[in-house]
Amino acid sequence: SPRAEQRVAEWVQQVQAQNSALREHEHTPLYEIQRWARSAGEALFDTILVFENYPVSEALQQAAPPGLVFGGLHTQEQTHYPLTLVVNLGETLSLRFSYAREAFSEQHMAQLSAHFQQVLQALTHDAQAALGELALLSDREQQHVLREWNATAADFPSEDCLHSLIEAQVRATPEAPALIFAAEQLSYAHLNARANQLAHRLRESGVGPDVLVGICVERSLELVIGLLAIIKAGGAYVPLDPDYPEDRLVYMMQDSGIGLLLTQTALLERLPIPPQVQSLCLDPHGDWLEGHSTANPVNLSHPQNLAYVIYTSGSTGKPKGAGNSHRALVNRLHWMQKAYALDGSDTVLQKTPFSFDVSVWEFFWPLMTGARLAVALPGDHRDPERLVQTIREHQVTTLHFVPSMLQAFMTHPQVESCNTLRRVVCSGEALPAELAAQVLKRLPLAGLYNLYGPTEAAIDVTHWTCSTDDILSVPIGRPIDNLKTHILDDGLLPAAQGVAAELYLGGVGLARGYHNRAALTAERFVPDPFDEQGGGRLYRTGDLARYRDAGVIDYAGRIDHQVKIRGLRIELGEIEARLHEHAAVREATVIDIDGPSGKQLAAYLVPTDAAEAPDVLRERLQAHLKAHVPDYMVPGYFVFIDSMPLTANGKLDRRALPKPDVARSQQGYVAPRTAFEQRLAALWEQVLHVERVGLNDNFFALGGHSLLAVSLAGRIRETFDISIKLHDLLLLQTLGELAEFMRADEARVKSAVIAMNANGSTHAPLFCLPPGGGGTYSYYPLAGRLSDSRRVYGLVNKAYVVPGWFDTSWQDMVDYYVEQIRMTQPHGPYNLLGWSMGGALAVEVAHVLERTGEVVSFLGLVDTQLPASVGIQWVEEDPQVTTQQQGENYYRSLIKSLQAFVPGLQEQTIVDLIKKARQSVSGESEVIDQVIEQIALQHAMNVDSLRSMFQDIAVQDEIETGYKLLEANAKLSQAFTLKTLNVQVDCWWAGQSRKPGQIAKAEAVLLEQCSVNGLRSSTTIDQRHDNLVIAEAFLQGLAEQLV
Repeated sequence: SPRAEQRVAEWVQQVQAQNSALREHEHTPLYEIQRWARSAGEALFDTILVFENYPVSEALQQAAPPGLVFGGLHTQEQTHYPLTLVVNLGETLSLRFSYAREAFSEQHMAQLSAHFQQVLQALTHDAQAALGELALLSDREQQHVLREWNATAADFPSEDCLHSLIEAQVRATPEAPALIFAAEQLSYAHLNARANQLAHRLRESGVGPDVLVGICVERSLELVIGLLAIIKAGGAYVPLDPDYPEDRLVYMMQDSGIGLLLTQTALLERLPIPPQVQSLCLDPHGDWLEGHSTANPVNLSHPQNLAYVIYTSGSTGKPKGAGNSHRALVNRLHWMQKAYALDGSDTVLQKTPFSFDVSVWEFFWPLMTGARLAVALPGDHRDPERLVQTIREHQVTTLHFVPSMLQAFMTHPQVESCNTLRRVVCSGEALPAELAAQVLKRLPLAGLYNLYGPTEAAIDVTHWTCSTDDILSVPIGRPIDNLKTHILDDGLLPAAQGVAAELYLGGVGLARGYHNRAALTAERFVPDPFDEQGGGRLYRTGDLARYRDAGVIDYAGRIDHQVKIRGLRIELGEIEARLHEHAAVREATVIDIDGPSGKQLAAYLVPTDAAEAPDVLRERLQAHLKAHVPDYMVPGYFVFIDSMPLTANGKLDRRALPKPDVARSQQGYVAPRTAFEQRLAALWEQVLHVERVGLNDNFFALGGHSLLAVSLAGRIRETFDISIKLHDLLLLQTLGELAEFMRADEARVKSAVIAMNANGSTHAPLFCLPPGGGGTYSYYPLAGRLSDSRRVYGLVNKAYVVPGWFDTSWQDMVDYYVEQIRMTQPHGPYNLLGWSMGGALAVEVAHVLERTGEVVSFLGLVDTQLPASVGIQWVEEDPQVTTQQQGENYYRSLIKSLQAFVPGLQEQTIVDLIKKARQSVSGESEVIDQVIEQIALQHAMNVDSLRSMFQDIAVQDEIETGYKLLEANAKLSQAFTLKTLNVQVDCWWAGQSRKPGQIAKAEAVLLEQCSVNGLRSSTTIDQRHDNLVIAEAFLQGLAEQLV
């Protein structure tokens, strides 16, 4: 193909020489060419160019004898190809276009003809002109494309910063609800006050204009408060996803140069915070707001200052941070409000991870307009079941989907019940027309909007309102206010309608550039050649696009090796660079392929040691990548080859790479054995579109991903009536592991032993004995902390296993727990833990096990109950106002049940939550659901697990059972006496509930009557009894003792 810098004269001569050389083959029939090309019946071309240069009548006449006259030669030609161009050479050059009307419109052909003439005339003007300088469009057409299709100038508050607009809304509607998370809610005034307090504290730490502040916080009220406070203080936030690999987080913190990180105590242990970075924990009940003013800080920011820096995948192997200004963001949000108009009746669901730029408008657009911002709970953004519930619960009117997630959402049978939806916004990847049609049909009250934009241009730059007229494809639309879009060829000349070329962006929305990457900024942000005032810039997107009629733009793919899979932007070069770092890799290339379950990543590798087993090498490389890049950037396929295929000119021939063999990824195929496993395997086959699945097969190695895991969870629910969480599917990746887990879940009604994490370690498990209410859900934070080191089992009271059961003696209860433990682990050494009454049970169980010759290697007593005979009266809490006094008798059973599942929980706390819930919902089940969520969050418990406890039992009956267990077990526990043990006991005490003298007396009694070989450790923690078992200091201490 011609080069843009090639001169016209040189190129014309080259074409003439090539055609002359080809003439010796012109006698070859087409069927022979097709046979040689081995095209299997596929057309080699769909367009014909015929150059007619044979004046037959003139040649014959010149050679004819006198009196013989030849007339003109006339022919009629017709082909079966969509387009045929016939060129006739005479006194003038004539062009004749023949086309199929089903393929081309008359207008399109008129434009094509005009553009062809434009080029032909340009060729004759200057033989030394470069080919790249030849314009396809006339001057008038160029002006039409460049100016009229980019007439987007519009007023916006260009002198305001983002937080100024939010503060104006606070003044307008101070008492209106602004922020919702689970059962918690903040008004505009309360949200603003908390953000102000934190902003003042940040100012004291040196935060000001263009100072970058890291934030690594789980979904919560504190996340929104932190983001808003950083901006109010004048800084720019740098989102750091807690789930990113340690190596990536370290690089982002060092590259951004942050000096301060906002995070949470629960995340500190696994965050690789560099020494030069200070941390501030935004814990729900922390003191980080105390002593600071609630007034708006004096504004120090200007519209050109940075609001955020978001990191995206980088082709060099390192992510790059794109920084955007307040001015760009204000323009973007102002346009969105003008286009889609939110008001106080709207609720926007924030569900995009905050490390992606779509989250920016989700967080701040509603707060500028008086609407409500509802933050989805962790994990809910990927679960259609929870999304449907959340939309209905919070009356959500507006939310965003990546099209692939929208596809998963639309499979839910109750989508139509989400009738409060008014705006469904899509971006991140191409929106299929059939999906758009499905949304418009099933959600007729909702508008569907397709947006497009890179992180480098303030979220979105084009927009399109979908309709049933989008039959074949959905365009990305036209530019938004004060943005420009240009589709330019290699010579930076405007491309004609229908011609694919690179999309360039200009205008207010452009990012300042890449942080600390001046060379890359200069490469991607280039001078705007069409800016009449001068000084303008264009961003080279690397995206291919083409114009439809009236300046509407279609997305047409990429010109480089960047891809988007499920809306996630991925630089293939970053993955390749990481693979090349591994000593076992000589060569590596990564491509995206159309797998059985959609777009997937495939890595092709030439190993340094061809003798190494592929299965072993695959696992090594997967582990290497997971340590450096997010999970979505780890290829699903690893293909090992002897050498990379090359083209004739020595470049990598990506099209010649072999297609990954799914069968080869099924390591050591073991057929499903039971009917249960066969039914589960059939679901995998349906979801993954593979022919067979064995017990050792890995869901993700067969092409699975998080969205398919969501689909699988739904099918499991329908088929087995077992609720599987997405988190479980991400942990249990083989069919055998999942089947075992599901069987255990199915057997939960038969066993008192609950597997609380999915660890497969060979270390002896930890058994947790239940407190007075008989449940074990307070141990979930502990199970999560130990998930990397050992399995944790919780034991529940037999009443939850056998309906109507009540223990009649203390010893019967102890014997039952011993039996359940030994069914799970027949022999020692045993690890036991008990909190509150569970401590008394743990002592008794340890005594029985030791008496039968077993070894108990660990016994942890957490603020344990002691026998009444010891004579120690623990500190009593201040009496609370009773439920009856608050007029909440109707929910008495709920309160007592929650106290059964979360011992130590105060009635007044539950009453306050019930009152708050009844302000927003009316049904009893909705109130209960909100209260459960809030209790779980306050006690760091798994929300879904606690909710499942209520859903899995007959609520009203079992609530009363839980309350009765508290009373019954309290009476039975009077028979508890300390027993002499061989094991040395580890003790933890609640410093806020126990006096030092009482703790000393308790330990003296334990040493005398129980732990006669001495206490292995004793720790007093400044916590109340009810919070001790979830306190960070306890979790950390226990993890260290169990090493």
